[in-house]
Amino acid sequence: MTPRRLLPLLAAFLVLAASFFILKWHQERQEQAQQQAKKIFPLKEGEITALTLKRGQEEIRLIKTGKDWEMVKPLKSRVDQVTISSVLSTLAFLDKVRDLGEEKDLANFGLAQPALVVEFTAQGQVHRLALGAKTPGDQGYYVQKDQDPRVLVISAANQASLDRTVSAFRDKALFDFPWGRVTALKIKTASASVDLKKTGPGSWQWMGREDFKVRRDRLEALLRYLSLARLKDFVSDNPKEVRAYGLAPQPQAQITLGQDQKEESLYLGRQHNQDFYARLGASGPVVLVEANLMQKVQGSLDRLEDRRLWPGEIADVHKMVWGTPPMLWTAQKEKNVWKITGPEKQHLDRAPAQVEVALLRFQELEYARLEPAGAPPAKAGFSLILENGAGKVLFRLEELGPLVKDRVVVRLEHGPQAHKALISPAAFHQWQKDLTHLTSPGKER
Repeated sequence: MTPRRLLPLLAAFLVLAASFFILKWHQERQEQAQQQAKKIFPLKEGEITALTLKRGQEEIRLIKTGKDWEMVKPLKSRVDQVTISSVLSTLAFLDKVRDLGEEKDLANFGLAQPALVVEFTAQGQVHRLALGAKTPGDQGYYVQKDQDPRVLVISAANQASLDRTVSAFRDKALFDFPWGRVTALKIKTASASVDLKKTGPGSWQWMGREDFKVRRDRLEALLRYLSLARLKDFVSDNPKEVRAYGLAPQPQAQITLGQDQKEESLYLGRQHNQDFYARLGASGPVVLVEANLMQKVQGSLDRLEDRRLWPGEIADVHKMVWGTPPMLWTAQKEKNVWKITGPEKQHLDRAPAQVEVALLRFQELEYARLEPAGAPPAKAGFSLILENGAGKVLFRLEELGPLVKDRVVVRLEHGPQAHKALISPAAFHQWQKDLTHLTSPGKER
């Protein structure tokens, strides 16, 4: 077919394509117009700066200051961000299911004395939504907006999103500190006292136990857990006597987080059904917290000591030598690959991720007990040497003799220090299998 004959076909195609896109654009505009027509309040959630819920004589009032919301009535409290976001989003996207028009007898719709009135301010203008009775079938609720005499119907789901209690609005965080800004952690129980302070970027010290090596990743996991922990319910805002909650004369436990010169404490009391009583601060409200809160904290403390055989940085390792002399394997880090040489002159290439996995698993090895090390052994079993890019030895491990109390005994050299460590045979042999997997034929990158 000649180009001249193709021109009419091309023109027809362009006309059809243009018609299709114009029709699609028109349909989208119609759908947007229909959606806008259904919206009860033409606003965005970020434009709302004040919110009040009224149920008879009860009133809940919240205001926005900057980016944060605060409850000011019936009490002063931080606001739960999930709850307030849900309410604001509901108001901004609230649409009518039906429009019943103007009705004279509002009592038939529960709107003569509304069960709930929501008032809010957006762009300086006050709006009002009165919520009345359920519709037949319980699928919706009758409402009226502002001074409009028409009766509208909204979905039951939207009504549930707006009908919130004081407890639902209150911030349920146990602590107000972001975990990354915490500089001190104190925990007191009947049998233990922990006093941890941040001494530098990523370094912590147990005050009074300077020889205790704090494992940073596990401490940070504990701090993240505490910063995200939530209470289950509020029990009493102004308790006159806390003995009944197991908080006096002494609480069962105390957890304190510090940030610079500011501290926040949580006091744990006695058990109540499946939960525990607690108090937010020395004069704060009594609340309920989950029973496993203290169990998780105690479990983290039990594993807080850094017992890793090698706590170094994987990125610093440029050479590995391992095996039982004289059958040694050597891995040398190059630009995008690790070159591995075997005792029988095998040559293998490994992707960096494969070697890093082996090093990560080695970092998971922990000792059960650490003892002073004697002189280097005349003949060692399995050994591992890690070196940096300049050829300096970062770490050396040498397996010693038979098992002691069902533990593998190894000698560790990390810098100028040397120790003898007892470790689990199962974990040690599993890691050796990881190294064997690294040198197995057919595992090239």
